[in-house]
Amino acid sequence: MNNNNRLYILFSDYTVGYLGNACDCEMCKERGQVEVNILNLDSSYRGVISYDNDAGSLFESHDILTVKNSINELFSWVKVFVIDKQNNEIQFIQEVNKLLNDKIVKGDSNATNL
Repeated sequence: MNNNNRLYILFSDYTVGYLGNACDCEMCKERGQVEVNILNLDSSYRGVISYDNDAGSLFESHDILTVKNSINELFSWVKVFVIDKQNNEIQFIQEVNKLLNDKIVKGDSNATNL
């Protein structure tokens, strides 16, 4: 699989890998399930994703945050959904702290009640 056809994966530990080839071993064929190899960016083996025909879903999908067609798409997703989200949360906490501090400085006995 060349780089242009790769599907890149961002895992819940914020490491990046990509989907490799589907396994075509006899055990997979007998089970009637497809397993796809997951590789690290250096092409070393990381594990497999199995499709559960009965449930109609991926096993271990909770370990995957997103799958994208390119590294650039992956990093754009990280910026919007991880970094920007964290920055917004930090900004919100800073604003709440400022409101609390302003109330405390003014001697408001109910400073913890916004």
